[in-house]
Amino acid sequence: MTVITLLSVICQWINSLGYKAIQSPSDNPAPSGRYIAVSLGNINQHGDMFIPSPVNDSQKKYKGIMNVAQIQLYEVEGNGEWLRHIRNRLETIEVDEFIKSHTKSTEELDNSFTIWEIGEITDNSSQDGAYWINQKTMTFDVEFMDYLEHKTERINSVEGNLNNIEIEVEHYG
Repeated sequence: MTVITLLSVICQWINSLGYKAIQSPSDNPAPSGRYIAVSLGNINQHGDMFIPSPVNDSQKKYKGIMNVAQIQLYEVEGNGEWLRHIRNRLETIEVDEFIKSHTKSTEELDNSFTIWEIGEITDNSSQDGAYWINQKTMTFDVEFMDYLEHKTERINSVEGNLNNIEIEVEHYG
């Protein structure tokens, strides 16, 4: 899972609800009117790396790293109604099915993500010169995995003398 894929799927889902969503920040000018800006906050590793058992022959296995990313939504030029409707749908089976259909997982690698903690909607309005910018914001956490190939082979036998630290290891394969 890449950050760009993660933000893209979230934007596609919000757009499928009938709202205008963009990835932020962007080198493009902001759209006019009301829209939802979707950006990435922090990414934290959750727990320790998952390490599978040793591989046999040409078997492929992967170490898994669980990550939790904070997603920030900004409703620009809005009063928070869009965010409230989005928040209400974040815990439905429909969002899970949308994510699953827009990510490519295999039997070995889960390249999807799940919604975790959903935050509150807060006011983030400001004044820009003579203009008032009405803006609300909301965060939610998503869990996703990173993978590293695991190549540790099984040990067939160990022989040696511990006094002289001469140990011979024979691997399968």
